[in-house]
Amino acid sequence: MFNCLFCLGDFDGALKLHLSHLNISKCLNDRSGIARAYSNIGHVYSSIKRWKEAIKYHQYELNICRELHDRGAEASTHANLAVAYEALSMPDKAIAHFTSHLSIARQMNDYLSESTALSNLGHFYFARREYGRALEYYKQLLDKTQKDN
Repeated sequence: MFNCLFCLGDFDGALKLHLSHLNISKCLNDRSGIARAYSNIGHVYSSIKRWKEAIKYHQYELNICRELHDRGAEASTHANLAVAYEALSMPDKAIAHFTSHLSIARQMNDYLSESTALSNLGHFYFARREYGRALEYYKQLLDKTQKDN
């Protein structure tokens, strides 16, 4: 139901359901459920470009992911935080989260996550007109896909 409301553009409805999910997860002391609810709330706020709220909820999510040692979720949360910081024109924080995403993906040998991180870093530097840096990440991505296929 969350996803349907979200896809239909009913962000208020989606947010209400995600907040209900959060409250239920808190009552059950379901740390993983709490993290997922925070993630979903962050995504809703990102979709409506309320970046500061998105960061707040993704940071809550990140803290729980670390507590649970959920490295995959931690990596994707770093990517979400990076996008929000980039949208707020905070490049130092954005790059810190983009590189954390890449580092964790490499530690986990997660091909898809690493590829996403390399692409995101390339796009980040391209948008900043740092074409040489962008090319470094795009080349790494190309090398990775050619090597692994």
